[in-house]
Amino acid sequence: MSEKYSILLILTLFLCSCAKRKCDLKLSIQSISPANPKINDRVVFTFRVENLGPDILPRSSYSSIVKINGKTVEINSGNSIRDVHEYSEFSKAPGFYHFIVVDDEPHTYSIEVIPKKKIIDSDTSNNLISGELRIKN
Repeated sequence: MSEKYSILLILTLFLCSCAKRKCDLKLSIQSISPANPKINDRVVFTFRVENLGPDILPRSSYSSIVKINGKTVEINSGNSIRDVHEYSEFSKAPGFYHFIVVDDEPHTYSIEVIPKKKIIDSDTSNNLISGELRIKN
């Protein structure tokens, strides 16, 4: 292969790797366990991030953040979804938890998925879920 074509090939590969990818990352909660927490319960969120497309994503193309009462309790910066309609599910290993209920006040939660710089998310309205947990006495 001539030097001219080698340079052209390298330039093409570089430009393709720098191109922004288009997607629609969709966040959904699969479960909150226990569903009706009491004081001293260990609460675990299980949530899913799905790529609705149209582009295949590179690895580590988004982060997810879990907050309780405005305080960050977990950041997931890696991911394994790539193909369109593929998803990753996040939770905790057995014995681990997102937070312990320490009082009977309502607890607010938010889970957000944040695309990295090279990703264009066509619909960010499905990137944040928030709510309130009522604590049972």
